[in-house]
Amino acid sequence: MAGFYLIGLNHASAPVEVRERFAGLCVSGLPGADGRAMEAVTVLTCNRVEAYFYGDAAAAQAMFAAWLASENRSWSEIEPYAYRCWGRDVVRHLLLVAAGLDSMVLGEQQILHQVKASYQAAAAAGSVGKHLHALFQRALEVGKRVRAETRISENTVSIASAAVEMARSIFGPLDRCTALVVGAGEMAGLVARQMRDRGVGALLFANRTPARAEELARLYGGRAASLADLAAQLAQADVLISSTGAPRPVITRELLAEVMAARHDRPLFAIDIAVPRDIEPECADLENVFLYDIDDLQQVVDESLELRRQESPKVEAIIDEELARFDRSLETFAVAPLLAAVRARADEIRRAELDRIFPASRPLPADLRADLERLTRALMGKWLHHPMITLKERAQVGADELAVLARLFGLDPSALASSDAEATSEPVPVPATTTATASATPKASPVSTASPASPALPASPAMAGLAVASTVPDAQAATRVPPRGAGASAATVAAAGDTPGPVESLSERAPTL
Repeated sequence: MAGFYLIGLNHASAPVEVRERFAGLCVSGLPGADGRAMEAVTVLTCNRVEAYFYGDAAAAQAMFAAWLASENRSWSEIEPYAYRCWGRDVVRHLLLVAAGLDSMVLGEQQILHQVKASYQAAAAAGSVGKHLHALFQRALEVGKRVRAETRISENTVSIASAAVEMARSIFGPLDRCTALVVGAGEMAGLVARQMRDRGVGALLFANRTPARAEELARLYGGRAASLADLAAQLAQADVLISSTGAPRPVITRELLAEVMAARHDRPLFAIDIAVPRDIEPECADLENVFLYDIDDLQQVVDESLELRRQESPKVEAIIDEELARFDRSLETFAVAPLLAAVRARADEIRRAELDRIFPASRPLPADLRADLERLTRALMGKWLHHPMITLKERAQVGADELAVLARLFGLDPSALASSDAEATSEPVPVPATTTATASATPKASPVSTASPASPALPASPAMAGLAVASTVPDAQAATRVPPRGAGASAATVAAAGDTPGPVESLSERAPTL
């Protein structure tokens, strides 16, 4: 039976060593998802790999596994850390994601832009139908409403600000420190801005493309260099923050050992906020090197989260309300084509009668014609009001009753079925996207780990703490992902982004159901 289905892993279910294996995945729409028999949207960030489906669960699982194989990944890699859910739990999970409650930095805003970009890219690829159109539009609206009506996103916390605060906790005022930023993407720019705003003594930028490093140097007041001169830059730095998109480490133990030998016991505070990691973990063994990765920033992040935690119940109340509204909206899907066809037919008759009574050979003054248009539209709306309400109340009609209702309004039932199949995959324009973000959440999101349909892929035990759907009697019995070693935060990862601009509604650009 068709329905909503989700497969995913995130910062709560998988440590950074696992997530970085999937960081390079990139897809607009899953191969085989046509927006009709199978709908699909993938949400991919450095801390989240999620595939949302509407269709047969077994077919969705097979499609997901085939996609992983095409990316030289396998289900066996993801299975110990994966979570899956069905039906209403998928809807609730996406609403939690868009609201920022499923992020590591509670209430962060970047995830809303990532969800939007993922939805638009999948819609442009033709893999989104009416069900996922409705779901993602509702999720984006919920994300906007939550941030407008609560304080969940106040006291902004991001990886960039957390990294700089950690440096300040080590060095105190940064006015006598030299900071080296490796990389020139959006995250690097955020870090540079935070460093400048907190009065760092000097900023150095190193990037594989010198022109990009020079651009950041102009923006934030610093000096630029190529990665070919990285050793010389490292020799000058007190603080190193690395955030490239390289597929393998750019700072090796061998390179850093040579640099540290020439620094005469000067310590180096290094934060690796890249996924995959830029700095080889073995660098932490070097004397006077203090290395942290994004999992280690949780303590800094937690200090700014208390206010946001107090807002969580308000956010959850909004999500419960919107979830109930979405349930009701789904009930109208059966009659939605009939409603649209009745309105279109009524308007066609209205325009034909106006043209018959006032033909082009007898033109009316423009203001009188406009008045007649308004009058006839108002009459048509008043006449249709009660039939439309009644049809919506008959949302769960069968095919035979739907055909009778169509004929009652002089419509062809077969044409309704055709229009319903064809009008659900209109692409949505894709704007420039922003870099990945994650967040720290006080509680995990409610997803199921078992299905009534007994899907072929084995359910994962890794998502302990996730509230399981009613089909699973004891969600809390699942086993948590084991913590990492000393000096790291096991279940948390933060990511980029201060406060971006607002996310506009997509209701004008995609089918509204």
